[in-house]
Amino acid sequence: MIFGRTESEAIADMKTLADAIIPENALKTEHIALRLAPNDRQPIGAVIPGVQYVWQ
Repeated sequence: MIFGRTESEAIADMKTLADAIIPENALKTEHIALRLAPNDRQPIGAVIPGVQYVWQ
């Protein structure tokens, strides 16, 4: 789960995560599609921007 102040910030964090997992992946930001988390996964209070959780 990625929290960002803006959509572009969240996309940049997703690219950083993907590049860390598979460096040769060369994921392009235009191939990243975001969606809002389901209500039960939405934060109740303030959160720190960045990667906070990875589902397995």
